[in-house]
Amino acid sequence: MKTMNKKYIIYMLLLIILLITTNIVYVSAYNNINFKNITSEDGLSQGTVETIIQDDQGYIWLGTNDGLCRYNGYEFKIYKHDEELENSITNNYIVDIKQDNSGNIWGGTANGLSKIDTKTDLITNYNMNDEEKSLSHYNIGDILITKSGDVLVGTSDGLNIYNEKKDEFYRIFNKDSDLSSQFIRSLAEDENQNIWVATNNGIDKIDIKNNKNMISFKTGHGKFDISENDIYVVRYDPKGYIWAGALKEGLNRIDINTNEVKQYKNDDRDEKSLPGNYVKDILRDSSGNLWVGTDNGLAKYNEQTENFATYKNKIYDKTSLVNDEVFSIQEDESGLIWVGTYAGISMFDPNTNIEHYKKDPFDENSISDNSIHGIYEDKDGLLWVGTNSKGVNVINRKNYNVKHLNKTSKDYPISDDNINDIVGIDNKIFIATKNGLNEVDKDLKTINIYNTEDGICNNNITALFADSKKNVWIGTANGISVLNTNTNEIIDITDILTNHNIEDQYIKVIYEDSKGNYWVGCFIDGGLVKIDPNKRTIENYRNKKEDKTSISSNNIRSIVEDKNGNLYIGTSYGLNKLNESNNTFERYLEKDGLSNNTVYGLLVDDNNNLWASTNLGISKLDTNTMTFETFNIIDGFQGNEFNGRAYYKNKSGELFFGGINGLNIFRPNDINRSRYVPTVIFDEFKVNGKVYKDINNQEFKYNENTINISVFISNYKNRLC
Repeated sequence: MKTMNKKYIIYMLLLIILLITTNIVYVSAYNNINFKNITSEDGLSQGTVETIIQDDQGYIWLGTNDGLCRYNGYEFKIYKHDEELENSITNNYIVDIKQDNSGNIWGGTANGLSKIDTKTDLITNYNMNDEEKSLSHYNIGDILITKSGDVLVGTSDGLNIYNEKKDEFYRIFNKDSDLSSQFIRSLAEDENQNIWVATNNGIDKIDIKNNKNMISFKTGHGKFDISENDIYVVRYDPKGYIWAGALKEGLNRIDINTNEVKQYKNDDRDEKSLPGNYVKDILRDSSGNLWVGTDNGLAKYNEQTENFATYKNKIYDKTSLVNDEVFSIQEDESGLIWVGTYAGISMFDPNTNIEHYKKDPFDENSISDNSIHGIYEDKDGLLWVGTNSKGVNVINRKNYNVKHLNKTSKDYPISDDNINDIVGIDNKIFIATKNGLNEVDKDLKTINIYNTEDGICNNNITALFADSKKNVWIGTANGISVLNTNTNEIIDITDILTNHNIEDQYIKVIYEDSKGNYWVGCFIDGGLVKIDPNKRTIENYRNKKEDKTSISSNNIRSIVEDKNGNLYIGTSYGLNKLNESNNTFERYLEKDGLSNNTVYGLLVDDNNNLWASTNLGISKLDTNTMTFETFNIIDGFQGNEFNGRAYYKNKSGELFFGGINGLNIFRPNDINRSRYVPTVIFDEFKVNGKVYKDINNQEFKYNENTINISVFISNYKNRLC
């Protein structure tokens, strides 16, 4: 009996572990990062980006295997070696970039070191063959600008320090016994101003001021044991650690106070382990996230569980990491993370709180298609998501299971896989398709299909609305029908439109306001229709070209009412706010801050802010100040282009928007915009064709009057959307 109890306990523990692990895997699958990628096709001199920095002016500097690139969000300025030019860098293979306290850019290469004076663009080169400015070796490993302002350069044969007054380097710690090896790959400085030197034979912690090697870390070195002696990179972590990446044996974390070492390695059996054992860069960002670049993907460290979430390239997903071999990671002033890879740069915002569901062709548990049409959350919390051509997805957000409904489903075979809209009343779900209306009864576990034979005016159902009386309004490509869900009786009310000379009967949206009025949006040219059931009146609002107070377009796409009773209408040409006292409209267009004039969906959040999905992101309208804020793919949204009939707000205040690349879910209060205020930078001046870096206090002749000024704003989030 005791043996059986032990077996049972072991079995239950294994089962619990399996369930926990499974849930974690599902959760990570739906917390994707949207990467924005830059490659050589965008102007990068070459794809392999081994090093990245942002300078004090806001420029991004990128070191590639074929040139040094300076990027301003619009264009690249490329520095290359040219034997015909005296003012060129020493070599095109860039391994490291740093900026010193005087503003100079230092570029380490495979054959020497270059210093660029950013004020004059004058380049000074340093090499081992240069008697005056000699380095101990031409092959640069790393550059470190210390807190005291010293420039240290590690090479394949020795450590060098810069003498600014003499403009030359001299070697330090040059005895074989001074360091574990003179082959230096990486340098870091901790909070105590100790320098950590990564070599091909271990790590040394040194005190430069006192010319002292304080401690060495090596494989099999007892308490100071590291995973491998050949260390590629060391990075200081303000939490009190040095992180050391090895060439073959993973990641090491060294406590700078206790010298305790913890190792992390890849385990093929554990997808939460480090993705690759060749670690090339480590970054602790300003939000406290730790990122690790490996030869097999980008990893984010979870300090509570001490494991990793991995982000890799997916050939079918253009918003995935551009390449799995990661060389460099850098955070810019606005909080964006830049990842240099073998095939270009990937950028992302690490602080997004937006869920993203999209199709993964290698995961049956993902949604069936990325083009979303129709969103509804039922009483049990199940999310019904329609697609353009692959039926309906029923998502259980508690366990992230996805069930697919289509024409061939065994449980609920629907009439067509082209979904236009979804609504619900109690435990009945109504699905609009291009071939009839489908009613799924969750209690009876049945599905009923309504079409023209049952009284619907057209089988192409284009819009649905569940009103306060539990009627389902059915908009079609040729009129409106109403389904009484209590009696299942269908009434065709298209004559209401016909009798009021509304010829466009292609219905795109139906809405009931707080006063009980029904609003119908015609899609082609019929404008906005108001049906007042109490007064039994019909009003038709149409665009008048000469009247700027009329509705901006007759193509109506979305309608919503805010908490103050104001009605907003999204059209194919802007957003409109109706003033019912005089039947005039106030227009909001791109020139007013709207991200795009095609307004697909409108939702009002719990703070009475309006959210509008468009062809170029989502615009948030503050209804107090009537000012816009735009969000897009770099903020974590599925893409910049959204879809019609793909917007929804649930009872808990979450907003849902669908587009051409999946579904997003978020809480408006969780969408935190960076408080970073970009600066305007004068890039260059041209006077009669001559280029100047600065024209301050310059005097020009009277005929030197053709002046071109290039400026940029150091906000790369907006430049790459």
